[in-house]
Amino acid sequence: MALKAKTTGNSDQTRPGRVVTKSDLEANKALVLRLAEAFNDRRLDLLDEVLHPKFHGRGISAFPPESSEVGPGAQRRLYEIFYQALPDVRAEVLDVIAEGDKVVLFDRFGGTHRGEFFGRPGTGNRIEWLVIHIYIIRDGKILEDAVMTDALAIVQQLGLVPEITKALETGRQQ
Repeated sequence: MALKAKTTGNSDQTRPGRVVTKSDLEANKALVLRLAEAFNDRRLDLLDEVLHPKFHGRGISAFPPESSEVGPGAQRRLYEIFYQALPDVRAEVLDVIAEGDKVVLFDRFGGTHRGEFFGRPGTGNRIEWLVIHIYIIRDGKILEDAVMTDALAIVQQLGLVPEITKALETGRQQ
C-alpha cells in the first residue's frame, strides 16, 4: 500500500484560492529565521512580534508546552527552560525551506548542561541535538510549530540511557 503525502504546490492549502508568491515565501522564511535569532539573542520580547496570538506547538518535543496553552507565552516558558538548563544554548540553522504557508527549519541545538534538564542536575558537559520544525504561517506570524526533536540524543548525552552503539559493541564482544 503506497502512502501519498499531501503537497501544497504553490498555494496556501488552508486558504483555498490564495496563491503564494516568491516574495511571500521569502517573507515567511525571514519570519522563521527571526524566531531563531530571537532564541539565540535571548530576545523574548520579540516573541509577540513573530508568533501569532493563537500560536501552538504540536508533535514530539523534548519540552512540549502544555497542550492547552497557546500564544507567545507558552513559547517563552519553553525557551526559559532551555536557558536555565543550558545557559549558553544556541540554535544553528542548517536548512530552511518554504512552500505555500509552511516553512521547514532544520537546526542543531547545543549548549553546556549547567542546570536541571530532563530531571538531571547540571553535569557541565556540552550536549547537542537536531530538531526539525514545520511552521505554519498565518497573517504574517507563526501560528503553529510541528516539531520533531532528537530527544534520544539528549537523554543519551545526559547519561539517562546507554548509547546504542556502545551497547551493540559490548554485545558483539561477548
